[in-house]
Amino acid sequence: MDRRFLGLIFLSIITICMQSIVSAGEVNFALRDHIMQNDAQDKTPVLVIMADRVDSKALVNQLKAENVTLAERHTVVVTELMEKAASTQPPVIAKIEDLMKQGKIDDYTPIWVTNVIAMTATLD
Repeated sequence: MDRRFLGLIFLSIITICMQSIVSAGEVNFALRDHIMQNDAQDKTPVLVIMADRVDSKALVNQLKAENVTLAERHTVVVTELMEKAASTQPPVIAKIEDLMKQGKIDDYTPIWVTNVIAMTATLD
């Protein structure tokens, strides 16, 4: 597994609470410690975990109880996950792109399967 991805998971998790557009969420303790120990201009891998996520386990259990075939369950779950990401990530991505213009974020990757956005950002 890529060291950058492992660092991303280990160092940081940010929970974004969606309200009107985007509001700050909670900062993981490991990320908070990393911020306190490093220069604000250092780039750090960060995961933005969207607060509004699909409970895929409950969805699969519901579909099984309804005797939905495996192929249909797959289609329903993937569609739900993609639609949730498409409906919740755009305001955050817009903010990320603004921060990219300011040089505070190098890159980002929206991940629909877990409704998270991975990025490399400055600590400020």
